[in-house]
Amino acid sequence: MDRTKSENKKKPDTAETKPNPGPRGENTVTIKDLTVEYKMKKYSIRAACGVSLDIKRGRMTALVGESGSGKTTVASALLNCISTPGEIVSGEIIFQGKDGGVVDVGRLNEKQLNAFRWSRISMVFQGAQSSLNPVMTILDHFYETMKVHEPKTTKGDAADRTRRVLSVVNLNADRIMKMYPHELSGGMKQRVMIAMSLLLDPELIILDEPTTALDVITQDYIFKILKRINKETGIAMLLLTHDISIVAKFTDYMAVMYAGRVVEYGKTADVFRHKAHPYTRGLIMATPSLYGDLESMKPIGGAPPDLMELPEGCVFRPRCPYADETCGREEPILRTVGENHLSRCQKEVFHVK
Repeated sequence: MDRTKSENKKKPDTAETKPNPGPRGENTVTIKDLTVEYKMKKYSIRAACGVSLDIKRGRMTALVGESGSGKTTVASALLNCISTPGEIVSGEIIFQGKDGGVVDVGRLNEKQLNAFRWSRISMVFQGAQSSLNPVMTILDHFYETMKVHEPKTTKGDAADRTRRVLSVVNLNADRIMKMYPHELSGGMKQRVMIAMSLLLDPELIILDEPTTALDVITQDYIFKILKRINKETGIAMLLLTHDISIVAKFTDYMAVMYAGRVVEYGKTADVFRHKAHPYTRGLIMATPSLYGDLESMKPIGGAPPDLMELPEGCVFRPRCPYADETCGREEPILRTVGENHLSRCQKEVFHVK
């Protein structure tokens, strides 16, 4: 998101602290210094800048931030499907399977990517209504997906596996498989998409605002199903959301993004207990609570920065109530403020527990 001449790109800072990869097998995915640029005729826009992130095996990790913060760009990079004219210009995305096999996603060719997607990493897209073909039955959706990855699959095999995954999300499989998308409610469609993401037994599921446009009761029901799947199967999950209350209730780790950068990362409980970045504090303080005083709620002033005109120094400086002249001198790096807890703020007051 930096405005830089194409011929004179500013490289991301690689000297900053990274989330600790930990022992072998602890992370399903380790992202290192990921930078994604959308190249225009005269300028390049960085949608992700030097992003480093661990997605823990068997845990639910949230990627939190306002619209335009870079969440979807990072998720797309995990599947190496950045839309044109975007491209991954630097960094690594290392996938480590349960079998110990290590894959650098950025080095896979098209054939390898087609085999990798959905079988190792699957995705539940935002808005199930636009993800299902209205002229196909639910069983046909599942059968088509299986045929792409397992060409010898019969419709009977597909029906058996579809029945199994639909039961996981508490749907009557024999009835649902015969139905068309328009015959299902919004919550049922979303559960069908979750079941489809489980079809090939992936090790990571990306959830892009999976309950958008659903009522709060249905949202809670779906997230309880997701959490149960996460605990019972050990499948890692990456949740993209701006809903802080969902993050607090269901996730184990969280990374807060702003202007294409991770500004805070840690265990969810630690981040809520010790908000080590002013932006994280602002997001949490702006969230309504049944128990808190409404007068204590304070929105974050201003608006996210123009992606073509980022401020000097800290990108959050124009909206930060704690900023001073030192914040405009240089962009802060991620610093360790606790065990597996990182923050991109140079103010020591936020680092003292």
